[in-house]
Amino acid sequence: MKETALVIGATGMVGMEVTKQLLDSDQVGLVKVVVRKAFPLEHSKLQVLLLDWNEVDQWGEEISADQVHCCLGTTRKKAGSLAAFRAVDVDLVLAVGRRARLWCRSFTVVSSQGANPMSIWPYLKAKGDMEMGLRRLGMDRLNIVRPGLLLGQRAESRPAERLAMRIMKPMMGIMRGRLRFLRPVSDQKLAEFMLHIAAAPEKGIYHYENQDFN
Repeated sequence: MKETALVIGATGMVGMEVTKQLLDSDQVGLVKVVVRKAFPLEHSKLQVLLLDWNEVDQWGEEISADQVHCCLGTTRKKAGSLAAFRAVDVDLVLAVGRRARLWCRSFTVVSSQGANPMSIWPYLKAKGDMEMGLRRLGMDRLNIVRPGLLLGQRAESRPAERLAMRIMKPMMGIMRGRLRFLRPVSDQKLAEFMLHIAAAPEKGIYHYENQDFN
């Protein structure tokens, strides 16, 4: 029987690519996306859910799915403050996890290379806090993917990320062996990996580092 998939954060770079690949997958019969406004894709397998993000705890069986892909994420600059950034990258992700775990078999979340709740860097600490919170929810299968620099076309401008890309692209050829963890990863490759691990039947908590899908 074909599975149902739910994508949270489907309008972002990774979320959009995950959604496209799920729609193309022969293993998935229905793809649900939760968005705030109209979604740019149309497909016979696509179900767009316009839900209130301020009332995640009230979401019901409309979000039920076999596999959930959580691609939520913002930046401190875009959010406007550290508190607003954590409200999305930590609090909102955990709220989604609490609801989704009631129905899903597999929950896959995009974190970050270097995520650590003890980090002195606010971004990496937030990702580490988010991971720790999800691990405590007791999901059947939790997949935590930690990409490094992501290559792809973002809707919003991230100057620091573009600069890092320009610096690292000429060095791709030497980032092999023990240096694979430094290689940037494309949104297509990351999405493909996420679909692969989401289909795995084993239960438990699994962590995947940048070199695992690069």
